[in-house]
Amino acid sequence: MQKQDYLHFKIYLLHQFLCMRSVNEAKGTRALSQVVTTLILLVSSTLLASGTVTYCALTIRSIPLKQEQLTIGEAHVWVNASGAQAALFVQNTGGVDASIGSIEIRSRKVPWASVYYAFTSECDLIPVQALNITDPFARPLGGVAVGFRQVSGSVALPMDGAVIFYVNCLDLIDVSAIGALMSVVVKTSTNEYVEFVSVETA
Repeated sequence: MQKQDYLHFKIYLLHQFLCMRSVNEAKGTRALSQVVTTLILLVSSTLLASGTVTYCALTIRSIPLKQEQLTIGEAHVWVNASGAQAALFVQNTGGVDASIGSIEIRSRKVPWASVYYAFTSECDLIPVQALNITDPFARPLGGVAVGFRQVSGSVALPMDGAVIFYVNCLDLIDVSAIGALMSVVVKTSTNEYVEFVSVETA
């Protein structure tokens, strides 16, 4: 039985009890005074309202905990005469696991063959591999060497998890874009998360 239904049931029983006492009073037996009866009904109504408000508040408060929410904690796009590269640090701050299905740079979807990733809580984004990644690589993060591998499909990011992506994007950006503002988009099956960054020279 739900909490609200239980409180309604208690009010019903109280009402029946008061009706029975009223009948007894009509027969000359001892009964509750009208003032006491009114006070009991007022207190019961207050408890019912309080229980309803508490129930609704708990329900509303629990809804965001079950929703997907990713945060792009940091993002960069670098370019020079020999290459272009994007890097982004993504955190799952929601209440459910998330599945990252694609990344877009400058409103264009990047093929997974151009994306490398590693799960890590350390956020320290720097250009790597002379802006042209061709194979899995490792770089120091938090005092240890963290290995980055090529993405082969959707990336599952658990609750409270974090991941760094490195993206080759030479086909999307050249040196003429230095200083320009462009979008970095992370897409899941249900949402998309956008960060705007200025293109930097490397």
